[in-house]
Amino acid sequence: HSVTVRSHVRHTCLETCAKLVAGTTSATLEQLLRDVPVSSFLAGVASGRDKASALCALFMAEDLLGKLPEIFRSTFVKEGLVHVVMQLCGEEQEQQKSKTASDAAAASPQTPHTPQTPSSASLERMREQAFVLRRVLDSAGVTGAGETEELAALRGVCEQLKAVSNEGTSLAALQKVFEQPNTLSNFEFLASGVVATLNAYFAGDSDPTVARRRLATMVATAASRPDGFVALLRKLQSGLESVERHVVSVAHVPASLGMGRSRFGGGGSGGSGSMTSRAGALEALTQPLKLRLSRAPGVSSSVLGDYSSNVVLIEPLATLAAVEEFLLPRVRVASSRGGDEP
Repeated sequence: HSVTVRSHVRHTCLETCAKLVAGTTSATLEQLLRDVPVSSFLAGVASGRDKASALCALFMAEDLLGKLPEIFRSTFVKEGLVHVVMQLCGEEQEQQKSKTASDAAAASPQTPHTPQTPSSASLERMREQAFVLRRVLDSAGVTGAGETEELAALRGVCEQLKAVSNEGTSLAALQKVFEQPNTLSNFEFLASGVVATLNAYFAGDSDPTVARRRLATMVATAASRPDGFVALLRKLQSGLESVERHVVSVAHVPASLGMGRSRFGGGGSGGSGSMTSRAGALEALTQPLKLRLSRAPGVSSSVLGDYSSNVVLIEPLATLAAVEEFLLPRVRVASSRGGDEP
């Protein structure tokens, strides 16, 4: 599921997992999922843009909560799945209120009913399943969106940083939170508001002197006990990966792309269709990608030259190291070469 961008493949993976969860006993599931971060995975899928995948994730969550409530009623809160469910239920209630108001204001009873689009129908089914899962959560003893001890502690540190009464003490408290290994989930990290708080704190109220002093305090605090700040940096990277969304356009390659009927063994009936499809997929890997590589915004021309006027042909299986080896001599300015040149 995580290594493909094709929606039908991702749906197939989720449906297979859902069938596996539905048809497996509680004891077997507990053994299979012991070291699998299934709660964070389901929370990420349920909060995504793909409504069909989100609906499947909610069905899986219902089955898991019914079979292993002692485990998942706490992990679903910690990883943010309960937050997603409560958010969906709240959106549905707001929609019902607006629909009631619009129906009361309608002047003519002969107004034709607006048909549902596939996306709106999927969203409605997802919200219905969210209400079902909410009832299961209530029966399992999970009420409200919930707040874990780790989330409350991190929010308390954020309030200290906002107050800025004692910079060293506040940073030490922040360091202490992250020194505890594997206790803070990505959802708790992002929901605490620590990213915005740190951004505002190190900006120093737009005062360069205050900003430099706070950075110096942070460096001094981290130098004495670096483990906490190393964990903070890793959590920042992990949080970025969980919320980052890249737009991916998928083009379906014709089955007989430049290869006749098949390169793997002739025509005829039977398996020729699948063989031709595989041949077309392999042929797509031989076509170079045309990319225009631009300098990132904010990067000075004294650091990197501009190469965006050129279209680069890159093989689909080329490594990033090969791309860097090709590009670096073309964008590196003369003043930054230093001692690299013989």
